[in-house]
Amino acid sequence: MHVLNNAFMPTCNHVSKKMIMKAFKTSEKIFKNKVVIDFQKDKKLLILVNLFSVLLFPVFYVFFYYFSWLFGIIERQDQMAYYFFFKFLPYKYLILIFVILVVITVIHELIHGLFFYLITKEKPDFGYKVLYAYVGAPDWFIKKKYFYLIGLSPFVLITLAGVVSLFLVGSYYLSVVLIPLAAHSAACIGDIWFNSMLLNKPEETYVNDNGLNASINY
Repeated sequence: MHVLNNAFMPTCNHVSKKMIMKAFKTSEKIFKNKVVIDFQKDKKLLILVNLFSVLLFPVFYVFFYYFSWLFGIIERQDQMAYYFFFKFLPYKYLILIFVILVVITVIHELIHGLFFYLITKEKPDFGYKVLYAYVGAPDWFIKKKYFYLIGLSPFVLITLAGVVSLFLVGSYYLSVVLIPLAAHSAACIGDIWFNSMLLNKPEETYVNDNGLNASINY
């Protein structure tokens, strides 16, 4: 992990008015501690997160499948293989699932961007690499309790939308919802992991996220 723990400048004895805000814009190094997470430089961490995401996909799939069975969306508990393999083999299912995954990816980043905007009142920076899109606010330091909204809202909102969709589509198109829903939930492990790092940090912790890397400052 590309982690930097270093002292920049002594913290002030008094609390700046800027520091009690939910977000502020500055280029000054005013924090005693800084932890940098950079997936582009830390290839081992990137591989580990992606591997964990792949391993979590069947876990989420099984969870949402049995959720569907528990609430009567599907009738038989022992047909998981049928829904996972047979139901989406026709090309129309594969194409539809692919389109849904692309749309979910776009919506995921837009939700991040929306909450960046609501907190900073400034348009965030959107971008993309070969295999992924990203959004960030490179000039802003956002207080951790507000950054939770930015980091976790896509997971919460898209999961809720997916669960509602399970009830709407019924059993015939179940796999068209189950697979993207499980894939997105598993893909959110990076967001969940990063936000979990904030749990044991002081209340006056601020996150600076440019979309490609992020720092935890306190």
